[in-house]
Amino acid sequence: MRRDIGSAVLALVLIAVACSDGRESFNPPHFVTFQPGTGTAYSVQVTPIGQPRVRNDVAIGLGNEGWTASGTARFGLVYDADSNKLTQVDFRRLDGVREGPTFFNIASFRVDGVEFSPNGTTALLRTADFSMFKVLEFVTRTTPLLSGDVMPRGPVERLTFPRGGRFGLLTYTDTATEVDILDPADLTEPLVPFTIDVETSWDDFRFLDLVPDTFVALEKGTGRLIAYRYDDRDTEALEVGSATYPDLTLVEITPFFTEPRVALTGASGEVFFVDLAVIDEPRIVNRFSLPTPIGSFLAAISPDDRFYAVAETATGRLLLYNVEQPEVPLLIGSFDLGGEITAMQFSSDDDVREFRSSPSVVVVTGGEVSLVDLADPLRPILGGKRSFPLATFETFRMRDRLLLTGIDSSGRVVTFDLSDAEAAESIGTFDLGIGGGLSDTIFLER
Repeated sequence: MRRDIGSAVLALVLIAVACSDGRESFNPPHFVTFQPGTGTAYSVQVTPIGQPRVRNDVAIGLGNEGWTASGTARFGLVYDADSNKLTQVDFRRLDGVREGPTFFNIASFRVDGVEFSPNGTTALLRTADFSMFKVLEFVTRTTPLLSGDVMPRGPVERLTFPRGGRFGLLTYTDTATEVDILDPADLTEPLVPFTIDVETSWDDFRFLDLVPDTFVALEKGTGRLIAYRYDDRDTEALEVGSATYPDLTLVEITPFFTEPRVALTGASGEVFFVDLAVIDEPRIVNRFSLPTPIGSFLAAISPDDRFYAVAETATGRLLLYNVEQPEVPLLIGSFDLGGEITAMQFSSDDDVREFRSSPSVVVVTGGEVSLVDLADPLRPILGGKRSFPLATFETFRMRDRLLLTGIDSSGRVVTFDLSDAEAAESIGTFDLGIGGGLSDTIFLER
């Protein structure tokens, strides 16, 4: 139902480097990836269209099992569980990817995964079940500061970082009232335990980028939105405020991008726009109803806060609202896409300038992709469908073109030109010659 922008899935890293509106400083989009079968890391340039190329590669060696990386810090970590070896890969220069220092015996346990905070300064080595982990704080690349072995209080459900990555939040599968803050400021005791007051459990929680050090959560089945703040290790209680809304089905929190607001959405079709500028006093900006209840759904706010989209996944129905005046939302489009919706996002996920250059919504129904053109903010246009072999993807602009790219399970680069919403065009599937067996895909911040 919701896209988990904070989770890290180990491995293939697709990085769309700075995009362009036609200026001389255009940087072509790249991705870097790791192939466990050969132990090789690759840097691949997606453009020119029709001729993607491997700009550089570096052989780490056989036996390495996977990796993860930080697009912000521009380096990755390759791990080898059998030899307890950890190797850095530096890709600050995409035409000069190089092997960095190798560390042996950092962890006393088998390393089954590595995760980075969004700012790239904190990495976690962990077991498969997250029953034990070690924190690496990268003050410098070559000599990370290490915590001791950390054992969480129970089975970990989720570790989430805010965009700034100063601290993380650990939730547990066997308790709804206990959470831990992961605070690398003290590596001798990096976990700060808190007890929270909930009747049931959280249905969704989101960090608020526009209100530093805060996050909000929806309590399951009660309609209660709870606001939390963690300042530092002297924080005595996380909760700073709450408000209850008359809809017991609320399950989804969708943050706005330019204002400290969220949209709360539930299966009943009720939507609440809530202002969080004063975090301890959530304030309703508007409450309105969708045409009908919606069951399971995906929801999104455009990067410029002008549009709200909600897609009923099972039926393939897409609703679009113009919310330039959030007090008076205007339904501008209702489309039946004729199949189960598996993914939906605005064409530029969180970049205002890029989105305004070519505003649109990308929707995937099964193995097909559709584009809804929002150039006219009151009259959206639904384009035709195209075959779509990618489970995950990234969009970027190249001068006056909106492009979408990703890698399929065979290791091929698949690219679409979405510049014309009414005729989304597949402009080629290109084999890089490195075969399959690539790591799974994660997207990192630009």
